[in-house]
Amino acid sequence: TCFRYFGNLVAAGGTDRVVDTGLADVDSRIVHEPVGVCALITPWNYPLLQTAWKVAPALAAGNTFVLKPSELTPHTAVLLMGLLAEAGL
Repeated sequence: TCFRYFGNLVAAGGTDRVVDTGLADVDSRIVHEPVGVCALITPWNYPLLQTAWKVAPALAAGNTFVLKPSELTPHTAVLLMGLLAEAGL
């Protein structure tokens, strides 16, 4: 699942790295850090999958989020949030 994938990325700890810029006197480093609150807007098609694809990386990055599910399929998001609450997230 995407939750397992992003969880494994975080557990591996290899998120920060130095990038070769091609210049001898320039160093560049990629540092992943939370951005804060993410706005997640999900469509009506594949509501569970689309929501999971947005929620999993947001949580793995240490962010909080505000989720706006489609008005056509809101119950799917409610069920997923309930499962996340049961899991302690």
